[in-house]
Amino acid sequence: MNIPDSPMDGTAPDKNRASRLVFITPVLFILLIVAFELVRLSFAWLVIEKSTRYGARFAITESYDTLHCADLDNDSTPCAGASSQKEIDAARVLSIKDITRQVLQGIHYDENLKDTQAGFLKITVCSNGADSIFTPPQSKKPVYAKCLPDENAGLPGERASVSVDYNFKFMFFPVFGIGPRFIHLASHREGINEYFRDSRAANTPPLNSPSLTPDASTPVPNENSTARQLQQVDEILSQSLNGNYSNRDHYPGLLALDG
Repeated sequence: MNIPDSPMDGTAPDKNRASRLVFITPVLFILLIVAFELVRLSFAWLVIEKSTRYGARFAITESYDTLHCADLDNDSTPCAGASSQKEIDAARVLSIKDITRQVLQGIHYDENLKDTQAGFLKITVCSNGADSIFTPPQSKKPVYAKCLPDENAGLPGERASVSVDYNFKFMFFPVFGIGPRFIHLASHREGINEYFRDSRAANTPPLNSPSLTPDASTPVPNENSTARQLQQVDEILSQSLNGNYSNRDHYPGLLALDG
């Protein structure tokens, strides 16, 4: 007579535990991969958002790196001379890209790639000037920033924009055939250029303050008048100590001290 194994010997629970482990392990592994990719995606998004914010803040100022000053008119005076403004504008665009690029830390990118490749990154500087046509980028779509005919940071009072296009590359999704190879992330920030090319003093409205130059009607104190004023103050103090305020109408200043 064969007696079946009792559940108390641990064989059946071990088999159930192993079967559950075989079923749960792949699910946990997939969830771990998804979480890892989402963390990387969120980090890349925050990095490019921060980069455009810093780039836009820098763009609205006159600051530029003199290393980017080119002698466009061959007069041996980069960022100076007859073509100074054009040379400064070109140096501003390159300097804005440098500041934006400095914040792009912790992500892998290559600015030499095409916009159809993973890891592609492009920084676009543009303005809303009369001669500029700007196409803002759109995330998750194949719409990348463009500035025609040329990139520029704009004139005083115009809007300067800084855009970053980045093709974020997934590490594990393509291996398991999940989702696309990359996703397009885009960030766009803009600000109004300061009036750095005009003198701030020239734009300051005049103050309606009275003239401090004395004229014939302005009383000029002398030693006698000062002595009389001190004597009057002594009289006022002595009368106030005795409770006599009969003369306060002659001295309006007492009204402010009285109760």
